[in-house]
Amino acid sequence: MTVHRAPTPNPALNTWSLPAGLHDRLQREHGWTAPFLAGAEREYRRFVYLATQGQGVTPSQSVDEVWHAHILFTRDYAAFQAVLPAPLHHEPGTGAPGDDDHFREQYARTLAEYALTFGEAAPDTYWPRPAAVMTPATSVRRQPQTWMGLLGAFIFLTFLMGWPLLSGLGVIALLALGARGGGSMTLAGDGVDGDSSDGGSSCGSGCGGGCGS
Repeated sequence: MTVHRAPTPNPALNTWSLPAGLHDRLQREHGWTAPFLAGAEREYRRFVYLATQGQGVTPSQSVDEVWHAHILFTRDYAAFQAVLPAPLHHEPGTGAPGDDDHFREQYARTLAEYALTFGEAAPDTYWPRPAAVMTPATSVRRQPQTWMGLLGAFIFLTFLMGWPLLSGLGVIALLALGARGGGSMTLAGDGVDGDSSDGGSSCGSGCGGGCGS
């Protein structure tokens, strides 16, 4: 049995009508479908609720996009603050050392707080789980060394055994290496990409920040 604390009802937050222009902007700029947009708006409301409970939280990329767009509609956003327990301010990262780790940890705590508050896990579609991303960084760095080593061995063996035989084998080997694209993949990065065709996105705040009230 999962024990959770039911959120304090806030009908005004749940029924607040976001500007039509905000919907149009998000669909136009991000290619979001109407169903995805409706879900993103729901998750934005839940995020706002969590943000006004006195603990630091960090939004996912899609939730952050809704938040950013809402802030641009300054009159509506200012009026929106009146239905909240306290003003909701945006606190972007400063680029200082440790920023990434801080917001990554805060994002994980936000997911935990979401489940505790709403009695269900945050949907992966809007709240991707943090995970390591594979990148070819190491293979790119090591590729020149690999090529130089093979070239040296090829020249040496050609000198010992004769040109006609090894020239053909060498060309085949070099072409095969080039076709592979080189090397192993290494763990680097801190997010998982969502389905961009339907508005999904990578995990963490798009502006590298959180919020405070």
